[in-house]
Amino acid sequence: MKVSSNTKVNTYGFLGQFPKMVEWVNKRQRKAMQAQGTSIENKLYESTVGIPRTDIEDDQVGLFRPMVQQAAQSAAELPDDLVFGLLKAGKTTLCYDGQNYFDTDHPVFDNVDGTGSSKEQSNLTTGTKDGVPTFYLFDTTNAIKPLIIVNAFKKSLIVAASFASLSLFNSATAELIYKPLEQPVEPAKPDLKIESVNEKFAEKYPNQYNSWRSTANGDGENIIYADEENPRLIVLWGGYAFAKEYNAPRGHFYAVTDVRNILRTGAPKTANDGPQAMACWTCKGPDVPRLIAEWGEKDYFNAKWAK
Repeated sequence: MKVSSNTKVNTYGFLGQFPKMVEWVNKRQRKAMQAQGTSIENKLYESTVGIPRTDIEDDQVGLFRPMVQQAAQSAAELPDDLVFGLLKAGKTTLCYDGQNYFDTDHPVFDNVDGTGSSKEQSNLTTGTKDGVPTFYLFDTTNAIKPLIIVNAFKKSLIVAASFASLSLFNSATAELIYKPLEQPVEPAKPDLKIESVNEKFAEKYPNQYNSWRSTANGDGENIIYADEENPRLIVLWGGYAFAKEYNAPRGHFYAVTDVRNILRTGAPKTANDGPQAMACWTCKGPDVPRLIAEWGEKDYFNAKWAK
């Protein structure tokens, strides 16, 4: 089980044993639960080797590439080394209740809130012979697992090289420098399918659909140019996209049409130009996925909506 950490020291709080189910008769039988916790301070781990430059340059049989791969393998195995190393020391390492992780006298109370009489519970059975292997039995079916590792940093591999000149690099030695895994790049024309869902919407939500359709009637079908009626708005909105054009609100039935056509979202101003770049249109344009699919991301973001 993994838990995250974003500070130097983390305190992990948890509740005590969850109460068992009982028959529900009359009122619920609410039970308080004991709050417990443990603090863990993060530690850093490293493994460093020094390699003479000439050894890398003279490497004819590819010895260093497997060595770098082994460094990554060592980093990947670190959580197992830490967890199972601590497990091995469980007989002599204290846990949250002040007892060793494996002990014969863990305190267990009658009530889940930590009250009532205390009984001793053992999670350790010792044999009669020394020097025999130790066996561990865990129940991993519960939500909280017996073993927990704290992830503070993701594994990273740094290869530090000191060369007098970068010209000493060649294709072979350059491969030794660690690079993050390349992120997948979306194709220029992703396979996107745009479809209208009005009919499905009407079928499943007839009341909402009819309410939306009703906004097409009345004065809402006429566009009111608020900045023409009150030119002071142009000054008030100077420098903002609203200064390009402001249409008074009308029914949601026209929402897609208005967003596609109004100037302040980058709609065409002339045959070959638009008032804003495509990036501005991206925030508001429902047609963006189709356009990116047709033009590709690079062409889309380097153009004006008038295209």
